[in-house]
Amino acid sequence: EADIVNFNLTKKDLNKLIYMANLQVGLADIFHLVTASRLGCEYFFTLDSDFQRISELAKRDLNIEIVTDPPKMTQLV
Repeated sequence: EADIVNFNLTKKDLNKLIYMANLQVGLADIFHLVTASRLGCEYFFTLDSDFQRISELAKRDLNIEIVTDPPKMTQLV
């Protein structure tokens, strides 16, 4: 669990990350990535293969590694 009560997603954030939407990543998914990044997460586990499209961008812009492979998830836990 994480407290995101005071979390703000600003226009600046959206302008920086809106290109992800062009790669078929929805606003809720972008919100989850930004939140995870701001909370200091190193990895973002998901079974949604759509995230593979933006894995390099997430690493570069949010400093978070997207992991979609369950065996790798198990190794990282």
